[in-house]
Amino acid sequence: MSYLNIQSLKFSYDEHSILKGIDLQLKKGHLASLIGPSGCGKTTLLRLIAGFEKCSHGCIEIDNIILDQEKNFIPPEKRNVGMVFQDYALFPHLSVRENILFGCHKLSSEDALQQLKRLSHILNLDSHLDKKPHQLSGGQQQRVALARAIAPKPRLLLLDEPFSNLDASLKKQLAKEIKKLLNEFGVTALMVTHDILDSFGISDEMGILFEGQMMQWNTPHELYENPKSLQVAKFIAPGQLLECELNESNELQTEFGIIPLSSLKDYHALSHLKSGRKFSAWIKPQDLKESPQGNEFIIKEIEFQGNHSLIHFSNSKGKVYKMETLESFKHQVEQKISIELRPNQITFFEV
Repeated sequence: MSYLNIQSLKFSYDEHSILKGIDLQLKKGHLASLIGPSGCGKTTLLRLIAGFEKCSHGCIEIDNIILDQEKNFIPPEKRNVGMVFQDYALFPHLSVRENILFGCHKLSSEDALQQLKRLSHILNLDSHLDKKPHQLSGGQQQRVALARAIAPKPRLLLLDEPFSNLDASLKKQLAKEIKKLLNEFGVTALMVTHDILDSFGISDEMGILFEGQMMQWNTPHELYENPKSLQVAKFIAPGQLLECELNESNELQTEFGIIPLSSLKDYHALSHLKSGRKFSAWIKPQDLKESPQGNEFIIKEIEFQGNHSLIHFSNSKGKVYKMETLESFKHQVEQKISIELRPNQITFFEV
């Protein structure tokens, strides 16, 4: 049973269509991420859920309560939906304590102070409660913004690019803290980000948005392993396009050799097709491996990445591919190398 339920949601601004029929179901207690390129409608969707905008068509429902549908519209101050903004939006003239307690007027004094105590302890803000926002680091300000949003016990928490102003090490630390915090307080949350790596480690569910449309909604693992379209596959992980064709023996002909359909993870979906069909696949560097049975290529560059290396290699026509390997030091530029696919890891899309 979904907790946040969005059906056929559309939104237009000055006759420009921003969201084009979004469907989304989020389970209670889950943290979900919305990812996609800039301008795809992610933040607009959050603003509609929060009530800052009214939808043009469709329905937004939380815990069986309709928030927005045709003439039925609940204003933002009555939705009990918390939001953490990209720029934190803390009140500069208030202390950390006062910022966190802001919005807790619906709670009893005792309950509000208990929330303050729990949140400040979990987020390591105990020694900063009397400080003003300008006296805090970016990471500390983000923690205050989180505490302020959770303190009133919201039905739903919305996070708009919560890591965008933080460095890489602080991102990882804060991501873990957010996940722990949401679990401890039993908060359902929806996070917007443009960075796929921000989402994988902490999300229970993920949605991919392109040009106002929900391309796929699933678990992070399922999105990574089984993208429904080439467009999703390209966004989920870096890689390269591989073109191939089905021959009369029910095998795929590729630059990396002949692949029997029976070796593919989506074999049953392709087994009915006739010869001559063309396919595309988005192959990731880890989908390739060195093998004596593979086709021969020429190494063009070895890119050291610390715990692994990327081998750039080309075919006879000069097209360059990349392979991730742990054995870079035995290779040299311009050396020949035999490479094959790991076919059971690849999803092929009909052209």
